[in-house]
Formats: sequence, structure tokens, C-alpha cells
Amino acid sequence: MSNLKRLKFGDQGIKIKDKESFVKKPKNKRVGLNSENLKNTKQFFTDPGMMWRAVSDRSLLGVVPNLYDYFKFNDESTGAYTAFTDPQLDGYIEQFPEQFFDSRSPQESAFRLSSLLQKANDSKNPYYNATRLVSEILLDPSSLLLLSKPLRFAVLGNKQNKFSTIGKLMVAEETLKQVADRDRTYLDAVVMIGVGGALHKLSPILSKYDKRYNKYRYDPSNDRGKVIDLDDLSDVTRTEAGTTVRQTASQNPATYKQPINPGVPKNVSALMKVFKNQYPDINIILGQGKTVGSRYIPAYYNHFKNEMVIDVEGVKQMWKDGRPFKINKIGGEKVIPFKKKDFRDINEWVDFVMRHEFAHKTYRRRKGESVAAYENRINKIAYQQILDNRKDIRRIGTTMLDDYKVMDQETYNFGKFENELFENMKWNEITYKNTDLKSAFVTGLTKKTQILSPLDFFIHSGSKTGKLFAMNLFTSPLPYRFNYTENISSPNSVEQMRMLQFGPNLIQVLEEGYKVAQRITAKLQGKERKGLEKILNWKGFSSLKFKGVFTPDEVFKEVTYARLAGNTHDIPEIAEYAGFIGNKYFGPIQKKINKLGMFMLSRIKKEEYADIMDSHFANPRNKIYKNPNTGETFTRAEAAAYRKNIELDIKLAKQLDDPYYVPVNYKFDQISTRWAEFSSLLSRQMAQARDKNGVAIFSADQIEDIVNTFKNYSPDAAPITPKGVKPGMLYQLKRGYFSKHLKTRYLKDIDYKPLFAAGFIEDNMEIMASHYFRSVAPDIAMTEKFGDPYGFGWFFDSKQGFAPGMIQVSEDLLKQGSNYYGMAEKEFIARYNIELRKMEDIVALVKNKYGLPDNPNGYYFKTATMLKIFHNITMLTGITQIADIGRIIAVDGLMNTASKLIQAYTSGMGTAIFKKGLKEANLAFQAVDMSFGSARSSIISGNDTLRSSFTGAEKVFQQLNTLAFRYGNMQNPWNAVIKTTATLLVNTKLLDILERMMKGKAKAWEIGYMADLGLGSATKANLKVLDDIMRNYKKHGQGVGTEKGVYATEYNKLKFPNTDLWEDIDATMKFRAALNKEVDNVIVTPGLSDAPLFANTVAGSLLFQYKKFGLGYTRRVLYRGLMLDDGNFLQGLAALTAIGMMIDALRSKQTNAQYQNKTLREKVLRGAERGGVGAMFTDIDRLIMALSDNKVGVKPTLLGIKTPYGSSTKKKMGSVAPIGSTIGNIYEIMYDWGRGKHNHHTARRLRRMIPYNNLWYADFLFDKVEKGLY
Repeated sequence: MSNLKRLKFGDQGIKIKDKESFVKKPKNKRVGLNSENLKNTKQFFTDPGMMWRAVSDRSLLGVVPNLYDYFKFNDESTGAYTAFTDPQLDGYIEQFPEQFFDSRSPQESAFRLSSLLQKANDSKNPYYNATRLVSEILLDPSSLLLLSKPLRFAVLGNKQNKFSTIGKLMVAEETLKQVADRDRTYLDAVVMIGVGGALHKLSPILSKYDKRYNKYRYDPSNDRGKVIDLDDLSDVTRTEAGTTVRQTASQNPATYKQPINPGVPKNVSALMKVFKNQYPDINIILGQGKTVGSRYIPAYYNHFKNEMVIDVEGVKQMWKDGRPFKINKIGGEKVIPFKKKDFRDINEWVDFVMRHEFAHKTYRRRKGESVAAYENRINKIAYQQILDNRKDIRRIGTTMLDDYKVMDQETYNFGKFENELFENMKWNEITYKNTDLKSAFVTGLTKKTQILSPLDFFIHSGSKTGKLFAMNLFTSPLPYRFNYTENISSPNSVEQMRMLQFGPNLIQVLEEGYKVAQRITAKLQGKERKGLEKILNWKGFSSLKFKGVFTPDEVFKEVTYARLAGNTHDIPEIAEYAGFIGNKYFGPIQKKINKLGMFMLSRIKKEEYADIMDSHFANPRNKIYKNPNTGETFTRAEAAAYRKNIELDIKLAKQLDDPYYVPVNYKFDQISTRWAEFSSLLSRQMAQARDKNGVAIFSADQIEDIVNTFKNYSPDAAPITPKGVKPGMLYQLKRGYFSKHLKTRYLKDIDYKPLFAAGFIEDNMEIMASHYFRSVAPDIAMTEKFGDPYGFGWFFDSKQGFAPGMIQVSEDLLKQGSNYYGMAEKEFIARYNIELRKMEDIVALVKNKYGLPDNPNGYYFKTATMLKIFHNITMLTGITQIADIGRIIAVDGLMNTASKLIQAYTSGMGTAIFKKGLKEANLAFQAVDMSFGSARSSIISGNDTLRSSFTGAEKVFQQLNTLAFRYGNMQNPWNAVIKTTATLLVNTKLLDILERMMKGKAKAWEIGYMADLGLGSATKANLKVLDDIMRNYKKHGQGVGTEKGVYATEYNKLKFPNTDLWEDIDATMKFRAALNKEVDNVIVTPGLSDAPLFANTVAGSLLFQYKKFGLGYTRRVLYRGLMLDDGNFLQGLAALTAIGMMIDALRSKQTNAQYQNKTLREKVLRGAERGGVGAMFTDIDRLIMALSDNKVGVKPTLLGIKTPYGSSTKKKMGSVAPIGSTIGNIYEIMYDWGRGKHNHHTARRLRRMIPYNNLWYADFLFDKVEKGLY
């Protein structure tokens, strides 16, 4: 048994009796308590190594390092060595024989002795001892599960024997510690195994008192009464999932007033439970209705009393009397009547009336809306629910009415631009904030470096109208001058709008696909899958196929065929999921497209142009038509062909409103290599297509024309306007441009199954839906912002809220002319063309098209993609993302942030609060990294371009990349967690400031800050939006001062907006847009304007891989921090530096570097670099140092820290871009092998080429691989 004393808080640690201990030392002067504490504090918190040792000493975190420390001396082992005779251990082995008895070499003994002395020294610090104790309690999995009920529920679910599982886990942990830790005593084993055994035996009893799982919770016979768990409070917030009758039927029955008429029908009772669950404060009365004039009204909602009165028999009598089917007028306007066949039976009519009255509570009359129009709108909403209820559509959201809210209010465009506020503004007033010395310095810096940002180019060098155009395209992380001088809102940009409107729908659809796979697998196996079995349905493992497992890949493929077959499938779950996709995703998008008339906009312009040419050629003398806008000439035959094509285009466009819509993504690599097979198959399918009268849909000429377009079809080609052609006249060219999903390629009436089966079309719905979103969502946002999907400004009208487009910029420039800019005519024309070309470029960027080759399936593009992925899976460790914690502090200052985080995560409601935060984050299209491919990690790694589909080797690489980010370096789950936390804090901060603004108590910087986020206060319309936000929050949100009050008694600092319940779509989307923008600033997510345009080309994406993050950090942390006046900038930098120092210490340990040998200056500098404080300037400094052989840079030039060696060629190449490091590495390996001399350096280079060698927690395994290679 070890003689090592078990440490407790305050102990002085291990007392080692050696030679030095007998030497008399002079007595030190007594040190004061405060001075001693200060010394200990400084020693502990400035030494990341000591902090790590404290955290890992007694917790499970130390097991792997301890095992690694043992195995790394395997090669030093010698059978002749005995520790008891080793002179270096004199005086120590007698005291601590258990530390050395199994040492296998002098080197291993020396290492163990050093560790022992280090521990003895560390133990003198009380902070070290306290951290050791707390770490074992808080960091071991078994302890976390035992202490945290929300975590217990998340990991173990509803298992009745969960405490038994925790007990077994505790025993397993102790076993690992006993094996790996020599300081672990037998007493530790006895205690921990005893506790584990007790948990195992007492599990049934403990489960009874674990309230969440208490099966007697709602049992009236329970003499303790109804038990409400803290986590159950989330059930009445109406922000959690589960809102259909089927889902809520098992919940606790609501309490109602005693009905007058007994025998309440089951459908009425079930609906009442749903209503009561969603609105616990409403009074539902089954009783007598009211009489108005001579009419008896059996069902109504009283807003003042907040009660719904329903006379079921009276409602049935309405049906019998035929009242719903008669024409009724209110105020002279007709209320559209129903037909009797609209309802299956009288009970469905009762359903409808109840839903109708419930909708009255949720939807108020709009300003200027007549009573009859209001009733017609409510009828439409309620009846749509009846139709969905027949299909048993599963709602994924908060309330039954969520989907209908969106449909009902989608006509409201929250992205409208307030042109009138900028009409009298001067050119130099439309710029970044420059009202003080700091902000003026930053604005000047962005002017000098405008090549790094396309938005900076327009702000500093564009025309006034060009500035407005760019501002409406890009989301700027830097505040504008007018935010602070006029409190005018930054416009909601296309960059934001394209994600916010349908992004949450996409996430819900994809997440449901994985759940469907789990349900079908459980059905096949006859049991719920538990533990590691679930891994086969996780994201990233979706293509693994095992017996009895229905994979997500199979779900996403089968649902494609189900939709093609009219939402039918042999597997009911697939058929249901197919309907869900249509109702939740494709349906709303199609309705928005149809409402905006997007399919017809370009066709209207083309038809107008065809009419012009027809008029011209009506004169038989005219043989040629020359277009004055484009310079192109059309012969009579070409004009006829143009007319013929547009007529076919219009005909096909009319067929696009399809309830079973499936986006078609052709695999052009397959088409190009198998052209004869493809053209023959497509021609046959088109020839077989018939309309409802049996007439062939396509003529032979049409078939030939359409099939031939696939030969040179370039789905990602950008719309470049030729020189001399005015903007917006592309439709007059012989070749136009539009999203391929809004063009003629979707041939609805052909049978696609043979094309899918032959491998010519992508059949994975996950890929198809994601690609469809990234292709169509920007077009929708562009149309709402500019009036057309190109940004041309075809239908510009400032009164309608459209922003000026390219046509308006062109007209303004030409109107002002060269004299206005003081330029020669030739110089002005060149400048004019530059600005117009830049506008086309940034539109292509926002539409995810810029820089993509015409053929995304070519070898050049695919090779570049695979190279970037190779860098991800061999270079990214993921450990540096810990620095994001420092950014959290920047939300609202250290003290404010800390108090809110403590409230959020240190009680039994942590899981419920996290879920609320995650839901709000998803609604603002944040924290979506586990679901959506174009999330933060993809942007940072340069793998976020628009793609049609993946095949061959590229598909394998993408799967490896998915595994790396989701389960390797853990960046995706980390991003989801850290962004959810940021959402909770930003929500509270925004609502706090809004509350002060409405009371007139907000500071000037707060008002400007809110205007920067799109919540300005310059006009009455702006103030109304702010008032609507606060009104909706106070009605539906939770926090101090709301109708519902705080989330729970101890949560008085946190505010939960619950925007999914808000009734005003403008207020909802404005708030979500502000939240989206600020979360991306806090947890740095590079935006489209944060990097130069070149970085988005194929070659540029290789050279700028990982540098987008540095550029984003520069603008969102350094520049923005200096511009804001909130006082949190320096706190944030200090936090980032401190966390960076800890990361540096961990990396030093991982690479066997001697962290303790660094000076304090070096530690701070490295901490700042690791924490991202230097942003792009750190990258520049590294490049300069590498190219100058470490002779020039911050360390050697400013700090005097000299490096005695230069930089290798490979390091110089690597400092430019990761691809340089890869090329250098391959060259050195080939060089070593070519000369027949390879050593441990060669082995290290080979190791760096192995996927996942970069994972920090698997470092010791790859050390063994490296030794094996050598």
C-alpha cells in the first residue's frame, strides 16, 4: 500500500524526507495572509501546466496521459535494471517504493522521480489541492451523471436501472485509475467500488425518487400529490416539441371547468388537452354560448377574460342547420362559405370550430383588415389544419399553428429597405463608424486594405448607389456611421435573409430523416437501440450497413422515390416522412416562389423582348434586328427560335407547382462519360411523357433541343455581362442566367426512375435538399430585396421597399458623368466598368456561384476539394477552438456573463435551458453545425462551396471530412454547444437593452449598437418594430417583467424570447436577424465580406484555407471591438490570451516541448497567438518570420526573443498555405526514400500524411505508429 498521503484541501502536500530536508535553513519572516494568498494565486493561475496537472491528477482525464507516460519507455526497457540499486533514487525509493518498483530503465526512474518532486511542490499550493478535489467530483462521467439530472436524462434516457448503470461506470472508472495511477490506494478502490455497488443495489429505490422518471408522478393515489419536476417546467413554456394530439395524449390531463353537457366526444377532449398544454393560462369552458342579436353563437373566444367557450351540441346544431354552407355577409363583405363535402362528418366540423376559435387567440386582426377578411383568413388557417390532421402530419415545432403562422404571414418582407432615409445623405456619410479616434483609425485602415473585402471596396470607392447596393447584399461586422449619428438601422442583407427564411425548415427536415432511420431500425429489431448501437444511425456513419439496421442513407434515398411516387412507399414511416418534407420544406419554398412570381420574372422580360423583335420583323423588309442595349444582332430565324424557346420555357414553368416536387441534380461526370446512354435514355423518357389527355407533351424537335442543352450545360456559370451591355439586359442576350432549379431542366412529366437507377441523377435527399436550399434561397432573398433574383432592379420602386439594383447604379453613374468624379472620359468608363463588374461578382458570391468552374465535376475542382479535405483530416487538431470561451466573456463583460452562465448551467434545469437556447439558435440559423454542411467549420476550412453531388473518391473524402469534424476533432458539436451558449447570452443582452430603450434609459452606444444589428430607432416604423418585439416578448417570453414571469425562481437574470410563439412576423424576423448577426460576431464565423473575392475561387480557396478565420477575427474581434464603446474589448482580449496560454501549455505537453522553460513574455505572446488576439496580423507575422529565417518579426524585432535557427523550405511554403506544407512534406519523403536514407524525421513526415493523426487525444497511438514506421 502506498505511503503517499491522500491530499485534502489546505494540506501542504507530500512530505519528502531527503537529504536536503535535514539542512538547517534560516527562518523566513512571517508572510501576511493576503500576501501569501496573492503569491499562491499568481503561481497557480499563471502556470497552465500546474492547472492541467491539478485537473487531471485524480480525474479520469489523467488516465490516458498516465498510460502514455508508461508506454513511452517501452523501448528503453532492459531486463538487467533494478530500481532498488539505482543511485539516483537514494533517499526516495525507501519512502515511495510503489512509485519505482516496476521501473524498467534509469530514464523511466528519472522521469518518475521528476514527476514525484513536481507533485510535492505543486501540493504546497492550496489552489492546486482544491482543484484536484473538485476535478474528481465534477469531471468524472459517473459523478456528472450522478449530480446532474438533465445530463442523466440526456445520456441514459428513461432507463429504470440508470443508477445501476452509473454504479457500474463508477467501478469501471476506478479500475482504470487503479491501473494507470500509482498514487491510487486500495482504500480508494474499496470506497468507490462500495459506492458503485450500493448504487447498483439501490437503483430501483433511487429511480422512484428521481422525479423525471417517477411513474407515479400523475397518479392521484400518490399521497404526496402531483410531483412537478424542475425539468417539467419546460413543458409549460410552450417552446418544446410535441404539439399534436397524438403526442400530447400521454401528458398529464388538463383541468377544465365542469361541462354542462356530459359525454364529451373524444376528439374534443383530445383537442382540449392540446390547447391547455400550449396555453395553460387559458380557461376552456364547455358550456352555454352567447346570443348576439337574434343569432346564437355556440363557440367564441373572449380576449378580455382569456377564456374559450364551446357548446359542443350547439356547434353540432350549426352543422344540422346548414349554417356553415350558407352565404354570410359582415359589413357588406362576403364570408366564403364551405361545402358539406369539405368535412368528413359532424365531428370533424366540431374540430374545425375549435381550431377556428383557438386561432382567434393567436392571430389578431391586422391594421385595415375588415372583419369579413379576418374571418376568411382564420377559416383558411383552421381548415388547413383539418387537412393536415387527416394525413396525420407530425408537427415539429412549438405550437400547432407554427406552420400556419409562417404561411399566413409570409407576405411580410422583413428585408424591406428604407430608401428615403438615405436620399439626402452625402456620399461620405455612408461609411463605417468614424465618430471617434478609435473608430476613425479602424475605418482608415479598412480603406487602405480594401482589397481584402469586397464590401470595403464599395464603402470606400463605390458610388453612393453602389454603396447602398453592397450594404443590402452583405452583412457588415463593422458598424456604420449612420447607426450612431442617426440611429438608422443597418439593412437586413441578402446574406442573412437567404439563411433565415427557410434554413430552420431544412434543419428540421434533415434531423427528422435521422430520427426516421432510428424508428425503422428499432421496428426491424423489435427493440429500442441503446448505447453504442445508436452509432450506426449517427450523422457521419449514415452509410454503414449492418444486419437489421436501416441507415439514414437508405432513408434519404427511399424518400426520394416515395416523393416521385406521390408520397407512397411500402414502409409507412418513409411515406410519412415524404409528406413531411413536402409540407415543411418544399411546399413553403414553392409557395414563396410562386407568390413572388419568380418562375415568370425572367420569362416576362424575355417575352417582352420577343414582342419587340416580332414588331420589328413584321416589316418584311427587315432582315436583321440589332439590339441597342447589347449590340447583338438577330436574324429572322434567330428571332423565331428565341420566341420558340421562350414559349417552351413558359410552358414548362407552368408545370412547376408540384406537390411531390423533387429537385433534380444531374451527375454531369456520369453524363459526359456516358453521353450516348444518357441522351438515348432521356429522349426515350421524354417521348413517353403524356398529358392527361394522352397527348405527347414534347415534340421531336423539343426533345432534341432540350437533350442537346446537356452537352454544354454549366449549372454554376456566373452571369457575366459582356462589355458594352447595360446591366439587367442579360435576358436579351442569346444566353441568359437563372438558378437551374428555376429553369427548364425540371421535366415534371417524365419518369425519372430509370435515370436515377442508371446513376445519372443524385438520389440522396439529404444532398438534394441541401443543394436546393443553397441554390434557391439566395434567389428568393434577392427577389425580395431587389425585385428580381439577379439584383438588376428590373422592378425597382423605392416605395415598395426594394433596394436599388445594378440598373439604378448604372443610371446614377452615367447621370453624374465623368465631370462629377473629376475624371477623364476614358478613365470614367473604366471606373464604371470596374464597379459594374464588381457588382456582378458579389451577386454571384451571395448566390454561392462566385469562383466555381463551369463544370463542378471537373478534375480541377474535385482535386482542389479533396486537397482541402486532406488538410482538414491531417492538420486540424480542434484543440484551439477552446479559445471561443474567451469570446463568450465579450458578450456582456466578465461579471455579467459569469452570473448568467452560473444561473444557466449549475442547477437541475441545465438541460432544459440548453434545449431552449438551441431551439432559439436554430430558428436564427445558428448552432446548425451537426445538421448543415455549410456551417462554421466548413467556412473556416474552405469547404463551403455549392456542389451538385459527390461521386467516387471525392465522396469518400467528404465522408472522412464529416467524421473528422463531427467525431474526430469535435469542431461541429463544439460549435453547436458554444453557439447555443452565445445565443442564451445575446438573447438576454438584446432584450435588456431594448427594455432600457423603451424606457428612455439606454445609453447612446447601446442605441447605436442596436441600430448596427438592424434594430434602429430613427423612424416611427422602426419604433413600432421595437415596440412589437417587446410586446411579443412580454406576452410569450420568460424573464423579469413578462406575463409568464421568470423561467424559474432562481433564473432572474436570463431572458428567453420564445420567438416561435410571436405573432408579428416582422418583429420575429428582425429579432432573429439581430441575434444571427451578433452570435456570428461573438463566436467568430467569417462572412462573405470578410475575405477577398479571390479567396472564393478554386485556387484562392487553397491559398486562403484557414486564413478566412484570421480575416474574420480581424474584423469581428479587433476592428469591431475597437469601434464599439461597451467597455468589454480589453476584458475579451485578456480572456482570449489567458485561454490561449492554457492551449499552448497543452500543445507543449502533446509535442514534448518544455513549456516551463519559456519566459513570461513568450508565454503571453504565444497565448495571444493561440487565442487569436493577433488575428490576421499573427498570420502576417508568421509569414515574415518564416521568409526571413526568424530574423524579422514581433518576437525577434520588438521583443528581442531570438531564434537560433532558420526556417526550412517546407516551413516557408507552409506559412503561405497548407498546400505548401503538404507539397514540402511529400517532397522530403520522396527525397529521403530516393537516396535510401530514411530516419525518424521521415517517419514523422509519413505520420503527418495519415488521416486523423492530428487528433490530440489519439496522439500517443500515432506515436507508436511513428516508431513502427522508423
